[in-house]
Amino acid sequence: MRHRTILPVLMLCASILLPQTAPAAEVVTGAGDQHGMTVTIYNQNLALVHDQREVSMPAGIVNLVFRDVSAQLQPESAFLRGKDLRVLEQNFDYDLLTPESLLARHLGKEITILRSHPTTGAESRQTAKVLSVNNGVVLRVGTQIETGMPGRLAFPGVPENLRERPALTMQTENANEGKKQLTLSYLTEGLSWQADYQVELAADGDSLTLNGWATLHNESGIGFRDARLQLLAGQLHQVPQARAKPRAMLEAAPAAMAAPAPAPAMAAAAFDDFHLYTVGRPTTIGENQRKQVALLSAAGVPCRRDYVIQGEPALRHLDKEAPRKVPVGLFLLVRNDKGSKLGSPLPAGTMRVFRPDTSGTLQLVGEDRIEHTREDGQLRLRLGNAFDVSAERRQTSFNKVAGGNQPRDAIYECGHEIVVHNARAEEITVQLAETLSGDWKMLEESAPHRQESAGRITWQLKLPAHGSERISYRVRATQ
Repeated sequence: MRHRTILPVLMLCASILLPQTAPAAEVVTGAGDQHGMTVTIYNQNLALVHDQREVSMPAGIVNLVFRDVSAQLQPESAFLRGKDLRVLEQNFDYDLLTPESLLARHLGKEITILRSHPTTGAESRQTAKVLSVNNGVVLRVGTQIETGMPGRLAFPGVPENLRERPALTMQTENANEGKKQLTLSYLTEGLSWQADYQVELAADGDSLTLNGWATLHNESGIGFRDARLQLLAGQLHQVPQARAKPRAMLEAAPAAMAAPAPAPAMAAAAFDDFHLYTVGRPTTIGENQRKQVALLSAAGVPCRRDYVIQGEPALRHLDKEAPRKVPVGLFLLVRNDKGSKLGSPLPAGTMRVFRPDTSGTLQLVGEDRIEHTREDGQLRLRLGNAFDVSAERRQTSFNKVAGGNQPRDAIYECGHEIVVHNARAEEITVQLAETLSGDWKMLEESAPHRQESAGRITWQLKLPAHGSERISYRVRATQ
């Protein structure tokens, strides 16, 4: 009897002496706690967010729930900074509260069906068990199995980790109670930017005005209010990762283009091997929004037009051919240097070129995409094919002069003639470029050529107003 009474007493003493583990406190922080936001957007559907918040926290183990974060947050990139605070673990909850997810979380559990009488309107309640939610709902109501929605469904509560908006939950160890200055940093998809340029040619076509805009795309799932905005131009290397998109982002609303407001140009600075542009004022980027922010501007920039006939392989296995038309490409050349009133790194983007007609109304005359262009580089924009400048070419001769039966071992001689016509009212210069393969030797030509590379030669043809120019040459070459 004595031993039987000692054991319960010992267990009771142990339960009193051993420390009891208190449940972790939960602290929820939202957009109302924010007091600073910096967003750096890259060209590659990527952004780095620094979200600064002031949060009151108790001491000890605290589950810190960050609401109002991007729905496309990369949780593995997130890190939290705060004095005397240590992060033990973190979870990204993006399973959002919807009728479907609420039903799925009650699989195998009881819910309540609310029905209204069709004539009296009296409401009745029945308990049902959720059996399946695949391709519809299957319920056990009493002894019957019912499918579809028999009435309004009522649930006892919201399951844990099912949230109305995406949230990042961090289990932290906080040394001191009180208000803390926290900075949550993370990478997110759904944000990108590109450069768009408006080029207005002067009436004489000898100079232009350039306005550059940064076009921002936000499909991250949240907006960023009064953010310090930075744009990084350049191509970052990223490790490919397969990520499941949160269900909230699978069907994003179509983005609306916001009208650009007049603004000063951004401050540009070299950063590492990239270029970083900083907007000089707080900027709000709305959810599901396209926004344009002024990037740069320059007026009175000298430019010139180039007409180019792009050559083709000189060896065509034809004895003779009838003249055929070839396009004359129209290009706009701009030097990106201080002397030309530019001299700034230009991010990759689309340049749209406008020119006033005789009434002064601007008309689109062409557009082209540029790659990242360094300072002191050159812009070469293809506007299209010239209408009033045309060209015809024909092969005048083709002979095999040496070699075996294999075409690559043979030596050929061939002749060409190109005639260029200028229907404009002023003198122009047209560049004719020809492509030669293998070992080659010029046998005769109507004007001296310039060798640009091993297989490319050019002629600069000056055409008077309403005039024509002819180039003919004969070359010996291997295939």
